[in-house]
Amino acid sequence: MTSARPPVVVIGVGNPMRGDDGFGRAPAGAEVAVCDGEAGRLLELWWGRELAVVIDAVVTGSAPGTVHVLDDPELEDVVRWRAGTSSHAAGVGEAFALGAALDRLPDRLVVVGVEAASVAVGEELSTAVRAAIPAVIVQVRRLIDH
Repeated sequence: MTSARPPVVVIGVGNPMRGDDGFGRAPAGAEVAVCDGEAGRLLELWWGRELAVVIDAVVTGSAPGTVHVLDDPELEDVVRWRAGTSSHAAGVGEAFALGAALDRLPDRLVVVGVEAASVAVGEELSTAVRAAIPAVIVQVRRLIDH
């Protein structure tokens, strides 16, 4: 079932009508998919892949625009990105926990989170988050190329 799919997927998570939460949809690379962050959809997108890179806006208390990269050794930190740290009611942390329980994780999962300044209603990214886009693109390309 999954053998015909490309081995790498970049998943942009976000809602373009919620300010910085739309960030996950901005960068691109490899097979690109967008998702609203619902756990079942994330599992379907990343299951059976060699590499899944998830790009999302997060709220952890860091300065807006801070880029957080969590790779295999740090994936337990993703579980702590629960409602309140993700900009979604249920986020990547919940999807990771569910995927681990159901054996539906990619071979390698990397989460690139960018600290949001605002997730209020509106289509504009904040200046800090917009400024982080080039760094995220470089990071994603580096992950794909290795």
